[in-house]
Amino acid sequence: MCRIGNEERSMKRCLMASILLVGMAILAAGCATDSNQNGFKAYRSGDYVAAKQELTALAEQGDDQAQLYLGLMYRDGQGVMPDIREAEKWLQRSAEQENVAARIALGSIYADRQGLIHDDVKALMWFNFALVLGGSEAASLREDLLVRMTPVQVKEAQQLGREFKSEKYYQSMVRELRPRAESGDASSQMKLGGLYYKGQGVNRDYAEAARLFRLAAEQGDPYAQSNLAYMCEHGEGIPQNYREAAQWYLKAAEQGNIQAQFFSGGLYEKGQGVPQDDVTALSFYILASARGDARATNERDRLTVWLSPDQVAEAQRRAREFKITVK
Repeated sequence: MCRIGNEERSMKRCLMASILLVGMAILAAGCATDSNQNGFKAYRSGDYVAAKQELTALAEQGDDQAQLYLGLMYRDGQGVMPDIREAEKWLQRSAEQENVAARIALGSIYADRQGLIHDDVKALMWFNFALVLGGSEAASLREDLLVRMTPVQVKEAQQLGREFKSEKYYQSMVRELRPRAESGDASSQMKLGGLYYKGQGVNRDYAEAARLFRLAAEQGDPYAQSNLAYMCEHGEGIPQNYREAAQWYLKAAEQGNIQAQFFSGGLYEKGQGVPQDDVTALSFYILASARGDARATNERDRLTVWLSPDQVAEAQRRAREFKITVK
């Protein structure tokens, strides 16, 4: 086990030695199972250019061992220019698949106080995760790290770990939904679009969210229609288009979607994408309010005060006659 002295150089030497040991252990462990794969064979033979090409393809397909090797190559500048951010990306993808060696290597990168992405809180989180999976090599690194951390930082690492576990739940949802969405299932497209919109389990991507919502909306999913309409209204991931927003809101509203009914009222009141019409706006607020939307109730009451009794009566008539078809 490495011992910590009072000097910073001692800590750095300890960490660097540990990183090298981790790399050696990784290579030894991989030989038995990966010898028939060209990328791993090229790596072990020192042909890093060929290794990068083969391993990148495997890593992009989700192979955690390939992601690990690729991360180490970017960390150490083997066949590529050293790129700690790229190393971080691939090591994290591997670590998220519970690859113990990747968790230790990633923690070691964060623990390096001379490194560009030094972060003791993240380092402790990954060492903790490695220990949970039996990565005993992380024990001494964790002990060395705790010496220089404050109690507040330790608590931050624990909180970060809890948040990461929550994120893993969304990542599993993404893996489950993606193939069904790609096969054309509207419900899966809508749900996956929601994850892209919120950045849960994936990097937030409004353009991809809008694409998925559109696929589901075109199949008649009212939630996707309403979500797509909202993105059209606000120009999120797609060009702002009030007219298209109004069209999608109406399709969803006709299926009883409360959000679409409420926002349709807003477009008619402001005259965005549709002719300005306070009476029609009130009719939509009445519809959404009747379904329990508190925002719509407030807007209904506000407009009722300003409109004449005849206008209010007309809005109530339109609301009663509005045809809702639940599919």
